[in-house]
Amino acid sequence: LGFWNQLQSVEDLLAPLLFLFGAVFTLLSVRLSLATVLNIRRMPTVERANVTDALTGLHNRTYFDSRMREELLRAERHSLAVSVMLLDIDKFASVNEAYGHDVGAQVLTEIGRIMSSSVRESDSLVRYGGEEMALLATHTPPADAMVLAERLRREIEVGARKALRDAQGARREITVSVGVAGCEAGTKPASNLFELAGQALAKAKREGGNRVASASA
Repeated sequence: LGFWNQLQSVEDLLAPLLFLFGAVFTLLSVRLSLATVLNIRRMPTVERANVTDALTGLHNRTYFDSRMREELLRAERHSLAVSVMLLDIDKFASVNEAYGHDVGAQVLTEIGRIMSSSVRESDSLVRYGGEEMALLATHTPPADAMVLAERLRREIEVGARKALRDAQGARREITVSVGVAGCEAGTKPASNLFELAGQALAKAKREGGNRVASASA
């Protein structure tokens, strides 16, 4: 009552009311700003989830298809070399059948790790689907891509077999087939470079697997 008795007019209420409204406005502004910041921070996480394979941690097909379009345009515009590799694990279904899908997942993850440690940051390595992995190698002519593909094939043959042995004590081979397609610097890259790599992969499979085959772009 003492406070109200001290008020002589309506004007005496203006200062407290203005202070109260200002405090409420400030609180709402802070809450809105905090929500905006949290949403902005959350966006890269969501975007990464959309282009990342949950099992291997590699990028996925969505990311690869986008990068392919960008790099083919860049290669054509600046006359750069570019190559594509498509890799498939030989007889992978039999691994799942013999040891279970959890072991198959370990083999896939190990192959992804081996490849990640052997390629450049400028290259795009993805799990394209199932037991297929794709690599977009920038500034890389077909001959160099073939050398890299053969090195990866050998490293995977050793490393994936070890991963399976560690997981199940199994002594069976884990091999991959690789198809390579690319273009030299100064030439226009084929728009169907990925399809050509797929044809080369099919050729490697027909010839018995555990090998690298090339396609002419």
